[in-house]
Amino acid sequence: MNSPADDPQEIAQYLIQQHGVREALLIAVEKAIAMQESGDNYGLSVWRDVKRELSAKAA
Repeated sequence: MNSPADDPQEIAQYLIQQHGVREALLIAVEKAIAMQESGDNYGLSVWRDVKRELSAKAA
């Protein structure tokens, strides 16, 4: 079971509240790149899901 900190929907909603959809999507892309570069596959998976959530809201 994921902790709330790993819930892509909660992360996406928080980022939208703090930064708006466009900026939230940019943050998610940056985080996903950082996870990929660090080799954190779990973190990368979470941030990819966050990007997916944000992209759906931006559409």
